[in-house]
Amino acid sequence: MLNIHFVTRVRGFFSHLLHNNDIIANITVPSNKVYEVNNKLIKVKNKIGRSWIFDLIGYIQILKCNDTYADIYASSNRFLHTKKPYFIYIENPTGLFHYQLKRVNNFFGRRTIQRELNSKKLCGLVFMSRACESTFETVCYRVPTHIHTAQIYPLVPLNRSINNTLIEEKCKQEELKLLFVSQGTFFRVKGGIEVLEAFDFLRKRGFNISLEIITKIHDLEPEIKSRILMTEGIILNDFNYSYPQLEVEYFKNHVLLSPTSMDSFSLTVLEAMKSGMVVIASRLYAIPEMVKEGINGYLCDPQFWFFDRNNIPNPKVWNHRKETVFSSQISSEIISFLCDKISLLYKDRILLTEMSIKSYSIASQPPFSEEYITKQWNDFFTIISTNIDDK
Repeated sequence: MLNIHFVTRVRGFFSHLLHNNDIIANITVPSNKVYEVNNKLIKVKNKIGRSWIFDLIGYIQILKCNDTYADIYASSNRFLHTKKPYFIYIENPTGLFHYQLKRVNNFFGRRTIQRELNSKKLCGLVFMSRACESTFETVCYRVPTHIHTAQIYPLVPLNRSINNTLIEEKCKQEELKLLFVSQGTFFRVKGGIEVLEAFDFLRKRGFNISLEIITKIHDLEPEIKSRILMTEGIILNDFNYSYPQLEVEYFKNHVLLSPTSMDSFSLTVLEAMKSGMVVIASRLYAIPEMVKEGINGYLCDPQFWFFDRNNIPNPKVWNHRKETVFSSQISSEIISFLCDKISLLYKDRILLTEMSIKSYSIASQPPFSEEYITKQWNDFFTIISTNIDDK
């Protein structure tokens, strides 16, 4: 069996891939490198890594790895220094240069990227979304012919404890249950204030609704935390669930709210769909690949276009985050949009039921089904191992 070892830290959803018995390769990741939320040390390291000084010199991190662990190595968003072949799983093209647009435009940074992409040790690129795949060469660099590429969505298991009948029964509940999931430091960025405003507006007008917020409570701004705790109808839970526990929370609720201004792939959206939730979100980057307008959810324009409408990083926002996505500005348009769509689903339970079932259906079929994604990974591993053997 092919042995593949991830050198870098990987997002928690990789655990589903690691425990999939149908994968033809033995994939390993150090246990301390699987994460959902960055700890304080990693946040400090990330802040240092994105320093303007490194932008100035065009620094691109290349990780060294021990060449005795595997046949093929892998990384998430990082180039590797290894004598063995390796591939990279890419969230969005900017991940290769630390999400810093100035770095790729630096002469030394661009030269490093070109050199590393042309390395014969780099055998494959796996793109997390179609948006990532379609913009890679525009944002980053031309992909050399020796590199095998594939677009593979995160492997997220379908919530098999539910079915259409249970979804129908849930949608008959008098109370419409809303869910908002975000890291505490990104509460504003993900549209959290707009969600609170819309919730307050509808509750004051007699709507029988509740709102569950799952976030890192410690990272919330004090005034936001105080507002949440003082608002009737809001349940505040800390972001410390296992995935099976999170599945329960998803299915308890009807509608996921995610009017984000800074996302490349909103894993929360896909996870919610796997439990049959309707999604109200922004049409940012990969989200429209999952949420189909009027079919399993609704999409609004984000308050700030972190990526433009062509999924290219928008430097006016990207390079000025304090004045845009991290500012205290509130979008009345998003608040109005949330109120309109929540009100519609609250009043029309047939529509809520149809969209919930459709969301579950979309999540259970290609390109999001476990079977399809497993086959994609197996095909990818077969091709890169064959290409390596031919050399």
